[in-house]
Amino acid sequence: MINGKRYSSDHTLTEIQSQTVYEKNENGETFGSELSAETIGHEPDFIAAIGTNDVEGYVRSSNFDTGVTSPVYALSRVNEPIQVLNAL
Repeated sequence: MINGKRYSSDHTLTEIQSQTVYEKNENGETFGSELSAETIGHEPDFIAAIGTNDVEGYVRSSNFDTGVTSPVYALSRVNEPIQVLNAL
């Protein structure tokens, strides 16, 4: 939950892709769908996600900046967990 708002997968693809700004939390960090990045011009600080247990929340975009340099290295990291945040 960010600013009292929980991520919801109820939005249509068209609605998500037509957003022109991300919402911001009380720390000025942006949050929303990665699908809006092309329209907005950058990814949000927190990306909307749904966990394997169907928990909806956000993950830090910096969690995806792994410095992967090759497919072999990427495959070696496949099973590393990513923490899904449902409250900030």
